[in-house]
Amino acid sequence: MYPYWLYPFTRGLRPVLRLIWRFRVEGEASAMPRRGPMIVAANHSSFLDPWFVCVMLPQNVRFVVTRQWFYKSPFWEWFLTTYGCIPVHADGGEATTRAAAPR
Repeated sequence: MYPYWLYPFTRGLRPVLRLIWRFRVEGEASAMPRRGPMIVAANHSSFLDPWFVCVMLPQNVRFVVTRQWFYKSPFWEWFLTTYGCIPVHADGGEATTRAAAPR
């Protein structure tokens, strides 16, 4: 199991972060399940986007991250592991799907 301890900390910052960045969820947010697996396709316009998605969603999110970023340094490996990120090869479509599938 992955150490998701950063999620409660991050969500605790939600009110402050909303004041600074003025987040909003667009689309059919009411159709998103509150529990269980789902795929979120976010508009990736900033390096902080994955973190913002974690802040806004009620459930824990697992991201696929290219091995290039995942193993860039010991800090990144620790940080991405605490968020439950999954290291994948950038060109491995089918392997990425298998790695991200719930077990």
